[in-house]
Amino acid sequence: MAEYAIALNADGAGTIKLLDLMCGSYLIENGIRPHLKLGVFQCDDGDDVFMTYFEVLQGYLEPVRTRMKSVGCFNGSVPFAEAELNNALNDDFYKTYTVLSRHYDLGGLGNYRPQNWIPHVSLGYEEDREQGTAYFDLLTKSFVPFDIDFVSVSLIRCDPHTVMKTFKLTHGNDIEGYDTDTEIQKLRRRALRLELGMDEGTVHRLMGIDLDIRDYSENGHSYRHVRLTEAGVWLFFKPDTGRLYTIRFDAPFDLAVCGAKIGLTRLEMQKAKGNPDRFITPNHFYCPTWYYDHDIENACLRCDFEKDPSGRCSTIFIC
Repeated sequence: MAEYAIALNADGAGTIKLLDLMCGSYLIENGIRPHLKLGVFQCDDGDDVFMTYFEVLQGYLEPVRTRMKSVGCFNGSVPFAEAELNNALNDDFYKTYTVLSRHYDLGGLGNYRPQNWIPHVSLGYEEDREQGTAYFDLLTKSFVPFDIDFVSVSLIRCDPHTVMKTFKLTHGNDIEGYDTDTEIQKLRRRALRLELGMDEGTVHRLMGIDLDIRDYSENGHSYRHVRLTEAGVWLFFKPDTGRLYTIRFDAPFDLAVCGAKIGLTRLEMQKAKGNPDRFITPNHFYCPTWYYDHDIENACLRCDFEKDPSGRCSTIFIC
């Protein structure tokens, strides 16, 4: 099973700045130029078939101007520069996800799922974690945030690293299923990137709007929440820590949440996701609530159905 990456490339000035930040010689010796991956996908159909999908996708992507805002280090081995996730970069990510996840499984150890993705440029690789940490320490002392333009997109075969084709990006592209004029649909897609435990500031940034989060009390319980009624998204925060602890999706939310969708019958949900890990009482197929415990790290996916045996999924929770 081959893995393919869709990667944004900076213009000349941005590439020089990124090269100046590179740590060690691993990337340069292996002919790997700095790039920002929008997604990694697994395919056993062969290079030519995946290339066909890439050629369709590149026509939808647009140039991105953003800011390299900070540096980090994955597992003590991979120093990286993190990009600010603005609307333009977020749009290109979701266009990539929308086109390719319909046909191929995600690769990259799950790091390119919407809720996990961190937009970044890898700056090196070091098997010796002590050396990797040393590189990172140097980066933190010298790094200064800078603006950058990503002007082209490449299809990369990951092992061995091979750039198969590169296209220059242009403005004004759209995609069926990703209406760039619909702000509500953008909010729905951004909500899928949220993770439980995020603080209110991070949620504000990822959603791209000012959220009117309010205190609320009911039946002796207090919490903070914001309901985006038109998007069908409801976010709940712990009042003491301000951390996100539940995400609720209702109609008219129309996107898949880890394969589950509002409006599916129990049989359709079973076909889409398989049997749940557990049921609410009564403990059988036609109970009103199903739980999937292994779709999301450190969280549970809950699907509520109308009580009638032929009823449809009315609400989805990440909790």
